[in-house]
Amino acid sequence: MPGQSAGGAARSPTPDVMDPTHSVAEVHPLTNPATVPLLPANVGLVDSVGAAPPKPIVRAASTLADRDLGAAMPDQAQATAAVGTSPTSPAPAATAHPRDAAVVDVGAASYAPTPLPAGSPELKSYQVRALTRKTLSYQKRQKLINFCCVSACPLLMVALSGILGIVLTNLIANSNDPKQFLYCSNADAMNASTNTPLTANWPQVDGSTIPRAKPGKPVFLTNFQVTPAVGNGQGPVLPGGVAGCVIWTDKSYSTTPVYERDPFAGMAPPFSLLFNSSSPSGQLARQLARSGSTFQPDPKYGWLNPLGAVSAAALLPLSNAQQYPWVLVSEPSGVDLGWKNKTDPLPFDMSSLGAMNSNASMSGFLGSFATKYYAAVTRNDSASFGISLAGLQGVPYFTKVRQADGATEESIDDQLKGYISSALNSLSGINSRVFYQSDPDPCCGSSTADITHCHVVRGRYGLAQYDPTTASYKYTMQVGRDRRLAAAGSFPSPGFRKFILNAMTTSAMLKNLLPNASIVQGLRAMPQYGSTDIDLPIGSFIGRILYPFGVSFLLPIFVITLTREKEERILVMMKMNGLHEGVYWLAHAVHFYVLHIICVVVFILTGLAFKLDFFTRTDAGVYIVLFILWGTAQVAVSFFLSAFFSKSRNALVVSYLVVLLSVITNVAAGQLFDGRAPVAYLIWPAFAFFRALTVINSASFSATLVPYKMSMLRGNDEVLACMIALIIGTIVYALLSFYLSAVLPSQFGVRKPYHYVITEPWAKLTGAKKKQEELDRQNFVIAVNQDETQFEDDDVRAERARVDNNQFPQDAPLVVRHMRKIYPGTNKIAVKDVTMAIERDTIFGLLGPNGAGKSTLISILTGLYEPTMGEAKLSGFDVTTQREFVYRYTGICPQHDILWDDLTCGEHLLFYARLKGIPPDQENEAKNRALAAVSLEKFEDRLSKGLSGGEKRRLSIAIALIGDPTCVLLDEPTTGLDPEVRRLIWNIIIQARKGKTIILVSHSMEEVEVLCQRIGIMAKGTLRCIGTQLRLKKLYGAGFKLTFITKPEFMEVASAQVMKLLPPNATVIDSFATSKTIEFLPGEGDIARCFDTLQTHAAEWHIDDWGLSQTSLEEVFLRLISETDAEGSAQ
Repeated sequence: MPGQSAGGAARSPTPDVMDPTHSVAEVHPLTNPATVPLLPANVGLVDSVGAAPPKPIVRAASTLADRDLGAAMPDQAQATAAVGTSPTSPAPAATAHPRDAAVVDVGAASYAPTPLPAGSPELKSYQVRALTRKTLSYQKRQKLINFCCVSACPLLMVALSGILGIVLTNLIANSNDPKQFLYCSNADAMNASTNTPLTANWPQVDGSTIPRAKPGKPVFLTNFQVTPAVGNGQGPVLPGGVAGCVIWTDKSYSTTPVYERDPFAGMAPPFSLLFNSSSPSGQLARQLARSGSTFQPDPKYGWLNPLGAVSAAALLPLSNAQQYPWVLVSEPSGVDLGWKNKTDPLPFDMSSLGAMNSNASMSGFLGSFATKYYAAVTRNDSASFGISLAGLQGVPYFTKVRQADGATEESIDDQLKGYISSALNSLSGINSRVFYQSDPDPCCGSSTADITHCHVVRGRYGLAQYDPTTASYKYTMQVGRDRRLAAAGSFPSPGFRKFILNAMTTSAMLKNLLPNASIVQGLRAMPQYGSTDIDLPIGSFIGRILYPFGVSFLLPIFVITLTREKEERILVMMKMNGLHEGVYWLAHAVHFYVLHIICVVVFILTGLAFKLDFFTRTDAGVYIVLFILWGTAQVAVSFFLSAFFSKSRNALVVSYLVVLLSVITNVAAGQLFDGRAPVAYLIWPAFAFFRALTVINSASFSATLVPYKMSMLRGNDEVLACMIALIIGTIVYALLSFYLSAVLPSQFGVRKPYHYVITEPWAKLTGAKKKQEELDRQNFVIAVNQDETQFEDDDVRAERARVDNNQFPQDAPLVVRHMRKIYPGTNKIAVKDVTMAIERDTIFGLLGPNGAGKSTLISILTGLYEPTMGEAKLSGFDVTTQREFVYRYTGICPQHDILWDDLTCGEHLLFYARLKGIPPDQENEAKNRALAAVSLEKFEDRLSKGLSGGEKRRLSIAIALIGDPTCVLLDEPTTGLDPEVRRLIWNIIIQARKGKTIILVSHSMEEVEVLCQRIGIMAKGTLRCIGTQLRLKKLYGAGFKLTFITKPEFMEVASAQVMKLLPPNATVIDSFATSKTIEFLPGEGDIARCFDTLQTHAAEWHIDDWGLSQTSLEEVFLRLISETDAEGSAQ
């Protein structure tokens, strides 16, 4: 194409750089070497006011760029270009590029929602409304979470417990023929020949007459109980296997027809002769027979029947029933309690009856204790069953220690430990295999009983006051428990020992005052229904493992939700748009708690449907209160855990492990705890909840515990302690979560110092912060180190002077004065004394390498960071003290699309409209205008995850434009988009600048050239230069570039002619066989002369194509920013 030429737009001389209101007319040539001829030299220009500029300056542009003329210059001077193929051919008029995107017209930007005053309750209420409506819209699309974690998980955990319980119970019932019993009944079920309860052939009644029994089946009436009543140390527990129903502390009880029968009624020879009450020997025989150290009603002829007690059949039950009261007594100084020492065993024969009434071994208060006799059973291989009766030991007896002899509490404790150690050593000598034999040697069992009875003291009396003259007694009884002794068998429980010793003590006190008086104390077990039907609470037992899972798997969902909003920068985006952090936490707390309530309702209804004991036997108020407290604790724990994560994947794995391990630990700990859980265990709220759940569940199906009622939640109750721990844990973990969220390192935002909870309130209380801020304002210029601003050019200094002298339009939407930011705890100066003012209808391009301070400056303007010094006003409002207004009149489009996948475009815009305080009656209009501004009307109801990359970017810009803000901050608005979408977004931005100031942060020089009227370049926190494109190119550009194309054989001739045409400073920067590029600084008239000459002589010099362009903005940037500048911020 010989003779073609290229030209650029011309305009009036460069305006004063300090006059930002002057519109800069720049032409973007439509050039593509493959298809479009280069512009001829006679290009014309139509100015925005209709006047042609007198002195043309060619607009710098790359000849290989495909530009959009109409989109680049709305409201600026438009170029009318002509193209031609040769000097002799006509020049057709330039037309719009076929790929140009249509500019969206949304009418005049006159929409201004009613502003709200700073701190207005209405503004906060709109934020609550925004989060509430957003949450409802978001949650209704979380079908998987709603089904699995909110509904299915609690339902399955409870249903699985119920179904397994039903199935296993039916399997067991089908393989068993159950019998029904009424233990300790009032019916006569005694053996008349022995006065002991029948073990077979019991009387019976129909089950319809007995509560809880199955009608139509017999209920057998017994006079015994199968197992001892468990007292847990608080009441008596009878030792042995089948237990009696009655306990008596003395043999002088009144006889009854059933349980307390006269042991000597209906006697036959030889017993009638032996126990003849008319003879002295018969009276002694009766006394001996009833003097056994048992606390149960006597069988026929008593426990120590001289004619029958020596038989093995009588010795075995006697060995199990008798007790060995041996007590350690501490006698205070100045008091004589008397004595009752251990005596030598008496032989079991009639000749020793006289010695039983001897008082030679007892005196005083201790001697008033009634004497009973413990039958010493020993091994005798020649006797039946290998055992025999060796003699009778008088009990109780007392080992007395006197404080007058130097006895102390420590020495008494050591003595008690010695007795226990001696018994344990004796037990260790018994062959342990006897405990695993199905038919053990009875002598071994009796030896074990003898060791635990004879070698272990039953307790200790500590008398603090003893005055028989005034009947004044005060004593302390110490009764302990050792698990090893309890496991040895036949050693009485603490409850039984306390009952017996206390009864004997009160009786001795009375006899010490009134020798002929006595107190007889007794206990009778209430009738109790029982069945051999294996009615195991299998469902409830399984539930102790599954119940915690049912109401705890929401915790990971809560943690993931919070972490994802941090990871995807949604929280930062909301804060940059004015969201109060307290409102954010409150909204999530309510959201999570509602989900928890739904989960609990499903959990309870399922349990009631399966009639599980936990739900049917426990007072509903107990577990409802527990679930309410767990809900609050669960929310607090989720906030606490989320503070440690920045990645949702890590949060997912760890939070599920926390729940799983907490449940497993609770199950294991339940087997280890002996009684109550320690207080330290309840520090972790999950443990406190699981423990309370376990205790309530155990009480609901246990035969020995009472199901929980609200009235039981008082005093030292363990469930109440767990509830209190949940309340305290909720408060503590909520406070910890807020603290950790502020001080832990985060990918986004600024970490506060660990001591901020003390230093910040102190600074506000003392006014130190306000004083420092005021001092900073008064010393803006003085406080700045001049070395920090040494790289600023004259235009930046002039801009600072202009702002300091208020020589800018007072309605300028953005004014920054001496902005400075130093990150706490570091020497990193992110922003150094940046000062500028940007007027309305201006797109200001902010350029700079990574680490230049651009993002920090934007974060300060949006209120995300607080400045170290300086002030900034957006739309006339201070970003530090009037943030509510700043958020209302500022729009932000971050570098990445920060969107919820499950919200539609319209819902996004409504959320941010409400967040900015737009009243409900205006929010839909604001939404519609924002959608129209970015041509997304037809996508209003489409979820953001269904949008393309360009559509998401347009939605982000729409969010920035919602509510017609006067200042809009755009961070890399077209990064990663294809050219078509970029042009569309450029058109949107250009159209949106009417009445606004738009701050464009970009790395695309082409984008800045197309869009921006003013440009600032930052490096290492310093604003290096500021001005229009032409001003920057004039100051920092390398002049102009002339590129021509010719055939290889004509390259030397063409080069020589061109070099003669150009000024002496011309330099060849690119040279190839068919093309060459020459850079030069033009003098006065050089550009016009170059155009005319090339237009006239290009064909003569064999130049096929040529182009003339000004230095690009990218080259200006590279000249200003060195490699060291691109390394980051200064220290």
